[in-house]
Amino acid sequence: MEVTLSPPFFLMGGSAAWSLAVIVVMGVGLGWAFFRRRVELADNVLDVRSTLYRRRTPVADLLLDQAEVVDLGRDRRYGIRFKTNGYSMPGFYSGHFRLQGGGKGFALVTDRARTLVIPVRGGSTLLLSLERPQALLEALRKVAATAPRQ
Repeated sequence: MEVTLSPPFFLMGGSAAWSLAVIVVMGVGLGWAFFRRRVELADNVLDVRSTLYRRRTPVADLLLDQAEVVDLGRDRRYGIRFKTNGYSMPGFYSGHFRLQGGGKGFALVTDRARTLVIPVRGGSTLLLSLERPQALLEALRKVAATAPRQ
C-alpha cells in the first residue's frame, strides 16, 4: 500500500487553492497599502493619503496658530491612545485614532520624534510625520495668508 501526502493547495480544484490565492492577493494589497503615504497641498486643500485612509482638509479649517512640531515620545498631549479605524504597527500609525487627551486624530506617523500636529476646526487633530515638518507648516501658513477670508 502506497500513501502520498501532498499539501492541499496543490489540488487546483479544491478550496485550498482559492484560499491561497486570496491570501496572496491580500498580502500584496496590504503590502502596497503600507507604502502608500503622501501629503499634498493643492488648491487650498491639505490632502493626506496613508495606507487605506485619506483625509482632505481645507486650509481654512486648519488652526495653524496652534500647530507645532512635537516629539510624541516626550510630549504626551498628542499621544496616540487607541485605534478607532486605523492601521498600526510598532513605529507606524495610519488612520483614525483617539488621542491621550480624549480628542480624535488622523495620523500618518512614522517618526515620533518629529511629528507635525495641526488642530482642525471641529475638534480633530492631524498628526503627520514628515522629513521637513516645519517646511509644510510654513507653506500652509503662506497659503492661509493669501487665501480669501470667509
